[in-house]
Amino acid sequence: MQVQPLFTTVPENKLATGSATKTQKARQFGGPSDLIKNVRIGLMSSLSSSIGHQLSNARRKSGLTQAEVAKRADTTVNHYAKIERGEVIPSLKTLEKIVKALGVKSADVLPF
Repeated sequence: MQVQPLFTTVPENKLATGSATKTQKARQFGGPSDLIKNVRIGLMSSLSSSIGHQLSNARRKSGLTQAEVAKRADTTVNHYAKIERGEVIPSLKTLEKIVKALGVKSADVLPF
């Protein structure tokens, strides 16, 4: 997943002129909806990284492999590995299965 920067540089010759509308100027710089989207992506990325890191720590403490956790949680090894790397956010159902497979509380892996 590629995260776009919050702000982009626009060459001076491409800037909206004084006669451009506020909407045109906002679109040139991504606009507020793009800013919200980028903040949301950043928060989700941070959340998935945090959850993945905590799951990895819990798995290592329990002495299990990714394959063992994936099998116990009824998911694929590839999907579980992506969760640990923070590439995907697990559904609540999958997270529940993983937490049970690891024998930890959800509070141990969730950052809130």
